[in-house]
Amino acid sequence: MVYYGIGVKEDILKDLDTQINTIAGIKHVEWSRTDRRGISQHLYPGCFINDLRIDRTQILKNVWKNIFTVMLVLFVWAKPTENLGTVMNDFINNVKDKVLADPYRDSNALDTNIDTIVTDGGSYHPQGQAIFSLEIIFYSRT
Repeated sequence: MVYYGIGVKEDILKDLDTQINTIAGIKHVEWSRTDRRGISQHLYPGCFINDLRIDRTQILKNVWKNIFTVMLVLFVWAKPTENLGTVMNDFINNVKDKVLADPYRDSNALDTNIDTIVTDGGSYHPQGQAIFSLEIIFYSRT
């Protein structure tokens, strides 16, 4: 018998990394970073994956329900002839599709929800940024 939703956060993060790396044209995925300074233009578009917190609730003696909050920081670079908003929206939609394609994170999670998507209203051509806040529910034993 297979139990879906019993997992560990490292496996969930690896699955997110794998899914995001399959997006056509993505050039850089990195963990635990939020600032794109120092990332050269040839590594755009990209994504930083950050685990923010886990809220745990004990539901049985040795079983915990976990709500795992993960932040994805997306960054794009538009060519001089491209509209930055269009490039950003296309990338956001591609990431959203990949994140929601397997809400079970390769059987390690019960569900994945996108809580918020925020774009950088102060973006100036050619660079843009967006932030996803994900809520991933999974169970763990002690």
